[in-house]
Amino acid sequence: MDLPDSDIGMMNEANLCISPSGKSFVQGLNMSRYDYETGKLRQKFGVMPYRSSDLTRLPNGSGIMLNDRLMGFDKNGFSVRRFTPPGTDPEAYRCWRFNEKGTGGFVFVDGDGLYSFTYDRVPKNFEQIDLGGKTDFRGMRYFDKKGMLGIVFSNGAILVDVKKMELVQAFPVESETTFDIFETDEDYYCDLSPDGSTFAFIGSAMSWNDIICYDVKSGQQKWVRPGGEETIENLRFLPDGKSIAFTLQGDELHMVNIKDGEDIEMLNMEPETEWYTTISPSGMVAATRPGSDEGGALGRIVVLYYLNSEEVYSSLEGHKEMVWNVLFLNDQSRVMTQAENFKIWTTEEFPNDMEYHERCLATITLFNDTDDWLVTTTDGRFDASPGAMEKMYYVKDGVQIIPLEALYEGFYTPNLLTQIMNGEQGATPVDINKIKSPPTVKIQYNGTSQRNLEVEDETNAPSFNVTTATAKVQVQALCEDAAIAEIRLFHNGKLIENSTRNLSVEDDTPSGDALTKSFTINLIAGENNLRAVAINSQRTESQPADLVLNYKPATPAPSGSGGVTLHLVVVGINTYKNSKYNLNYALADATGFKDAMVKNCGKIVSSCQEHFITNENALKSNIVAELNKVAAAAKPQDVFVMYYAGHGVVAEDAGKEFYLVPHDVTQLYGNDGALAQKGLSASELRAFSQKIKAQKQLFILDACQSSGALGTVAARGAAEEKAIAQLARSTGTHWLTAAGSEQFASEFTQLGHGVFTYVLLKGLGGAADTGDGKVTVKELDAYLQEQVPELTQQYKGTPQYPSSYGFGQDFPVGVK
Repeated sequence: MDLPDSDIGMMNEANLCISPSGKSFVQGLNMSRYDYETGKLRQKFGVMPYRSSDLTRLPNGSGIMLNDRLMGFDKNGFSVRRFTPPGTDPEAYRCWRFNEKGTGGFVFVDGDGLYSFTYDRVPKNFEQIDLGGKTDFRGMRYFDKKGMLGIVFSNGAILVDVKKMELVQAFPVESETTFDIFETDEDYYCDLSPDGSTFAFIGSAMSWNDIICYDVKSGQQKWVRPGGEETIENLRFLPDGKSIAFTLQGDELHMVNIKDGEDIEMLNMEPETEWYTTISPSGMVAATRPGSDEGGALGRIVVLYYLNSEEVYSSLEGHKEMVWNVLFLNDQSRVMTQAENFKIWTTEEFPNDMEYHERCLATITLFNDTDDWLVTTTDGRFDASPGAMEKMYYVKDGVQIIPLEALYEGFYTPNLLTQIMNGEQGATPVDINKIKSPPTVKIQYNGTSQRNLEVEDETNAPSFNVTTATAKVQVQALCEDAAIAEIRLFHNGKLIENSTRNLSVEDDTPSGDALTKSFTINLIAGENNLRAVAINSQRTESQPADLVLNYKPATPAPSGSGGVTLHLVVVGINTYKNSKYNLNYALADATGFKDAMVKNCGKIVSSCQEHFITNENALKSNIVAELNKVAAAAKPQDVFVMYYAGHGVVAEDAGKEFYLVPHDVTQLYGNDGALAQKGLSASELRAFSQKIKAQKQLFILDACQSSGALGTVAARGAAEEKAIAQLARSTGTHWLTAAGSEQFASEFTQLGHGVFTYVLLKGLGGAADTGDGKVTVKELDAYLQEQVPELTQQYKGTPQYPSSYGFGQDFPVGVK
């Protein structure tokens, strides 16, 4: 056959993967899937991996600077932000530098010179800086704590005050010989001493490659350390402020006295070591890339050296392509390397015989032209942006393609990188190397057989016109080598009642399982999108099967009948039976939210049904009773919103179930039996979401952990986030929560509310609107993500980051 015009041969591994049916294949750098006979594009799993060679650590160690984006990873989670100055050619960006918070910085652009910028959600306020006509840029460092920017040119260097944008000092090189540095995006060309008194940079003075040292106050040259014919790289003042370290031609590491530039120590590293060498912030460890081709691994191994000896204490092996950068994180306890992707390694308790999966803590994959990202571990756990999750896949046994989304329940781990950087050990219920094949699923309407309904062989869902208000569909699931645990059917994105869970199937055999399930669907006028998914005993999902039923009532509904109702359940608990759990603003938050929703009700829906439960009345039995009323009354076209302000915890038992904590729970931890009896669990919330027919559902949790749980909040916070993420995805609903893993929901007297709800109320009032006069769930989420960290930083000194998971329809919840 004729192969399609694509990127065959550009990947070193897995250029061509044939599907189990033999009807399609995946190939090429962009991971596109084609029909085997016709060459027709069926699906695009991925995009071009990010290939930048630039890698620089943020001044405070909480992120990594690249040439057009910022990777942030700290206790608040992982993020990727791209920067694009208006009116400039992306190929002209020479160097980005950010302040410690990543909210602003500088970019040098060929032909234009230096720009300063600020950043919130969208880059803005790019201002060109006059450098006296200098454009022969060579390197740049941002000394945030000193408020200085150091820039190296071909014939000198300057220090700039970043607040006043004024020249502090110029350091000319008295030589006609110019110096050209190979990599302009690295930040090892200059450094400022810890006390800010001395500035040193790599340049050309007495010879081809020198270190030139100046007194900042006087601007007078102190000394020049000639490099001779060998390349000087990796210039760093050591923390003691008395010496400077640098590498010479890659295979020698020198330390010189800051007073006179005289050598005080030299370390011989592995012969033929290349210039990719990095010194740890502590000045104790150096990492370099050997130039030898031992074992056919040229440039793919990184070696770690102690600076106070000539001892090699470990090596990092695992990249499939040439390593371009090495950076130390958390001083020297973590190392990041960059090749075909980014890997984070541990250097703690690091004997040479450690296995790859023990040394490599995580792999980070970025993509060209998007902000998408993926974090994975060797045991199969992953965290990803929604876009990356849709594009990426796992290849089983070299041939079977399993989309990443199919592994969500077993392997998705929110804030995975945060846990890794904190040294937390995670685990998966199933070995990724022993996963069974995912199920396959078909969906049929009224017994009519649809040909080839599997997503693998159809690009468009079958569509039928229907004139009855109800429709019967049948879902058939098959799994070759594992039992089927659950069938889910979604109606316009929302899980419908009567899905199966925890099945006991009589014809289950060790070799596999088959199941057929029938559903009766209450249709809404217009398009009804049905999606079926089967899940096996390892919690691996099938690819979905889709069906569209276009319902046109034979007789139009009478004028004034029906309409859309907002069913609003609001719970606020200030006072608990155990007074040590009392809160200050939960009741005010709940009242404010209820009033805001009711005020806007007539502008969004036809009517509103309120269910308001507070303090001593907020018992599980009362909350359940109100939810049952909603379940009895809600129609598919209605909207359901539940707001909860109070405590939320994760049980300590093996199940780690997440619970909302009603008034009469007297012990948050240490009595899981009482918590299960009196608390409202995630499983129960899932059941109510499924039972309530309203297809548009939003759950908002302004839930605090008790301060008594500080010692274990990290693990519990991660478990809570995963529980909520799975709730959102399995039910097709939206969830907004006040604080992510390892954080507490914050309350402040100055605001009269918890910060989360204070911002929430402003957003509902119109501040979150992007232009059409209505505030949708996604707009509200974006507003919370922007404003909550800013306010908590302002009032508390540390930012609090809300979490959100949304898998259903977007819909308006407020007006401007």
